[in-house]
Amino acid sequence: MHRPALAAILQVVSGFGMVIVDVLAITTLQRDLPGEVLSRVLGICDTLILGAILLASLAAGILLAHADVNVALVAVGVGIPAIGLVGLPTLLRADRTSAAEALWILASGELSVQVSGDGTGPRDLPPVTAPGYVGELGLLHRIPRTATVRTAQPSTLLRIDGEDFRSALQASLPSPSLLAVAGARMARTPEGPPRPQTSPASSQAGAS
Repeated sequence: MHRPALAAILQVVSGFGMVIVDVLAITTLQRDLPGEVLSRVLGICDTLILGAILLASLAAGILLAHADVNVALVAVGVGIPAIGLVGLPTLLRADRTSAAEALWILASGELSVQVSGDGTGPRDLPPVTAPGYVGELGLLHRIPRTATVRTAQPSTLLRIDGEDFRSALQASLPSPSLLAVAGARMARTPEGPPRPQTSPASSQAGAS
């Protein structure tokens, strides 16, 4: 390689794929997994990463034995990010699903809230200020996320897993304030309050 700048750029590009694994994947695991299984999952993840490093070293040796260093640098610079990008959509979907199935407690800061309007584009709702929470509608009504929430300023949020939240509701009924806030927020969404579901048998009974 007679172009050191190009070689350096390829190494930087290869580092992009490593960032996807080291930052996005591991951070997602730490945020989404319960503490009792996190250490075991991270141990398995570290083992897989070490195995991948050994396989990549072996592949690099074979590549150098049959080609020159230029081909090896291009393969590393392009191959690692390509592998990372292939797995990125799955990682983002899992992260969005986990975020939607949780109650988020706003300890400090402010959140902006948007809902999809009725054909007129996104519509801003009143911001959520600390102390506050978001995400209760999907958990209470078992519906998809009804709004897009972003931090409007540096904020601190605490995450309560959706299953833990539902288990707490089974142990004790939701407070009137929680139901009141959820009802007011549902009324402001384009879908409006969820309609009660009736079984065919109950519908026939009502008709009779």
